[in-house]
Amino acid sequence: MANKKVFFLLAAVLFLAWFFLLRQTITSSFEQTGDLYFAQRDYKQAIVEWEKALGQGSNDPIIMGKIGNAYLRLAKFDRAEKTFERAVELDLGAVDIHFELVRLSLLNGEFASAENRCALLKTKVPFNPEVEILLGDMAVLGNHMEQAEKFYRNAVDLSNGSPRSLIKLATCLVMLGKRQEADTLFAIADKTGMQSPRVLVQMADYFFVSGRDEDAEACLVEALKKEPKDLDLKVRLARFYRSTHALERAETVFAALVADDPANLYFKKMVGDIYISLNKLNNAEQVISDMGQLLQKPDPDFEMLQGKYWLFKGNYVYAATHFKSAVDLSPGFFWAHYLLSVAYLMGGQNQLGENSLEDALYFYPDQPQALLLMASILYKKGKYSLGLDYLNRLKEKAPENCRAHRLTGLNLLALESYEKARVAFTSALLIRPEDPASLYLLGITAEAMNMKSLAIACYTKVLDKNPRLVDVIHRYASLLMGQGDLKAADGLMARLLDKNRDNPYYHYVAALVDVRAKRFATAEDHFKRAILPGKPLGEVHVGLADLYISQGRILDAISTLEACTSTIPCFVDAWTGLAGIYLKTDKPLEALAVMERAEKKLPDSPAILGNLAWLYLETESDLNLALDFARKAYELSPGDPAISDTLAWAYYKKGAFSQAAGLLASVEEKDPKNGVVLYHHGMTLYGQGKLSEAVEKLKKAAKTALGEADLNQINEILSRISSQTAVKVPHAVSTMGDKFKFDTFELEKSPFQETQDAMQSEEMLQPQWQN
Repeated sequence: MANKKVFFLLAAVLFLAWFFLLRQTITSSFEQTGDLYFAQRDYKQAIVEWEKALGQGSNDPIIMGKIGNAYLRLAKFDRAEKTFERAVELDLGAVDIHFELVRLSLLNGEFASAENRCALLKTKVPFNPEVEILLGDMAVLGNHMEQAEKFYRNAVDLSNGSPRSLIKLATCLVMLGKRQEADTLFAIADKTGMQSPRVLVQMADYFFVSGRDEDAEACLVEALKKEPKDLDLKVRLARFYRSTHALERAETVFAALVADDPANLYFKKMVGDIYISLNKLNNAEQVISDMGQLLQKPDPDFEMLQGKYWLFKGNYVYAATHFKSAVDLSPGFFWAHYLLSVAYLMGGQNQLGENSLEDALYFYPDQPQALLLMASILYKKGKYSLGLDYLNRLKEKAPENCRAHRLTGLNLLALESYEKARVAFTSALLIRPEDPASLYLLGITAEAMNMKSLAIACYTKVLDKNPRLVDVIHRYASLLMGQGDLKAADGLMARLLDKNRDNPYYHYVAALVDVRAKRFATAEDHFKRAILPGKPLGEVHVGLADLYISQGRILDAISTLEACTSTIPCFVDAWTGLAGIYLKTDKPLEALAVMERAEKKLPDSPAILGNLAWLYLETESDLNLALDFARKAYELSPGDPAISDTLAWAYYKKGAFSQAAGLLASVEEKDPKNGVVLYHHGMTLYGQGKLSEAVEKLKKAAKTALGEADLNQINEILSRISSQTAVKVPHAVSTMGDKFKFDTFELEKSPFQETQDAMQSEEMLQPQWQN
């Protein structure tokens, strides 16, 4: 009996051994078959065989790595990433798989994740050239070119000058402007003759940054000839076409990929993105619908695609909603934060836009587009010095960025640092010679510096490129007239009108020239000929109204501006000009009615809101509404001194002296000679009981060009302080009749800039008062 038990036990052991050996043999057979298919570039079948091998109970990270690589060749990046993640869970030391995960993180824009994985790789294989190349790639993406150069040089040393590392270094050197060394290194790499598809891709990068797009395309095409079934190479070719603005060719490649593999979400995402860029929004909508049916769980890339779609459709609320979802799904996704800021800004949610951009810069501190956008925001807010700090960071990393130099010049121009502004615009022109925008701004700077010959030269070059630029024509003609050369100015306008007698822009500038030459009848004729049905120009109506006012034809001026508010309701100057006429004719309630109508048409215009608040204050018809509108205007344009002053005056009228004083101190710091601000500040200090400071401000205000009513108010308060009489703090009297200047503000109005109800709760941000 014992012998039988031993026999059966031995048989069971032998069976299990045979079974495991058989399963291992089968697994090995499936793996080898998969290897064979992979070598034959049949990546789909290779995956099938390797999956069979895993189905035998094997959890081999090596096989998983092979499957992940096959998915990469098929451009199924999401599946590749999931497979690689499974593999590293089983084998944390799988260095090759960590490499691929870093590359996928970079592809997805997840820079923080890529940095963490690279740090792990650095500890596992500290002297690996591929790690140095990845670190260099990340430095390039972060615009840290000097660091990138260091990493690539390390890779060259560790690999004994492999073609891949040499080309990477050469590409970096081109971007740093070290062209001679770059060409030498590239020639050495090229001589090796080792032009594998991977090396050809690196060569394409080198040619691309060198401005040799045809050679770059040839390299990618050659790589595809060697690996025709490698879909990742086709994706690279399509992305190259997109980078070179050959969007139709990119569309062709991606559309073919989608046709071959309709379930590939990455292909659909990319073709949808191309459709949006080409403004083929119906096609993009269909792609989004298809992706929605295929997706089984929330996906940040899908949210990004929908956000871009709505951004192009002009629905910034929907766009922001989707970008916000992408941020929630992938908090470290730089582009999600960046595009969320763009959506907020385009929708008028300025503070939310700035906050989102700060988040984006947290993840990618030196990204050029983000730095430039932040500098643009700060410029519009009047924070010129802070904007220059961001621009200096950008120029340090990207010294050849023309827009950075141009925006630097604009900030310096606003700070009245004309010589430095001239240098900045000249630098922009050295990078991009004959750039019309830089020439135009250099001309304006030259005018401010009284360098009239330079200004004329700049405007001449601009008009040679685009003779329809109204402001340039006007400035050019004004300079000619300023030099006493009316004949040359008339000749300029005659030549332009001879080319196109029906051009409203030319008639408009001709009218301005005539006004300056005091040829009012001719000016009126040109203004009227500039007003064409279907092509309304707000500036023309305002110019004609100003002409009528100068001739005492008030009713004609009112009629002209009323017509403008009807045909071009988004033109702010027409509303403020119309209200200004009523103020000058002592009709403040009619002016208020105009601005109330304007607010209904333009509820998010800082200019309209600010002036409406001011009129409520001056007429003392509704101080609560005045405060509400002033606060909203301030939230939309916190850097505008006139709006800040209006809000402060509203607080003063409501008796909130501390809040008023904080705002006025900031405004006065920006414009210390503004009499109205000094007057308001003095009155506020008086309200706080700070008599000596109030006297100082009011005396300064009295020396400026204030109206009679303001001066009388100042003298009365100074007299009371002098006699040390305790009196109740008065409200400031209305002074519209003799001093009120109806301010207009610059406004860049988007036709889609309507605030949606869905965003109202997020928009109600409280300004940071200084008490």
